[in-house]
Amino acid sequence: MIEAGMWTDWRSEPVAVVNDEYALRSLARYFDVMENKKPAKFVIAKKIPINYDRKDSTEKLWQLHENLTHEYFTLERKIDTKLENLEGTETPRQSFLDLKIE
Repeated sequence: MIEAGMWTDWRSEPVAVVNDEYALRSLARYFDVMENKKPAKFVIAKKIPINYDRKDSTEKLWQLHENLTHEYFTLERKIDTKLENLEGTETPRQSFLDLKIE
């Protein structure tokens, strides 16, 4: 059972975060995603195509992941600086997100 004081203390934390300068800097991307200024990271990962076989060895899958991580961060940076836009970009049959899930 949650006591009234516990509920009040818990509910005040989100308000405190938006008034905390360090939290705002640390969570800047999160707030931009909430305000639809930037796409969520999973949305970006979902747009990066890759072909792999689920039967590939774990080692091979991790190598593919490592190779695509650089591509992911490059794309994220371009999107964040408005050099690229995901709008109209097709979602591939297999993506970096699928690989991460695998």
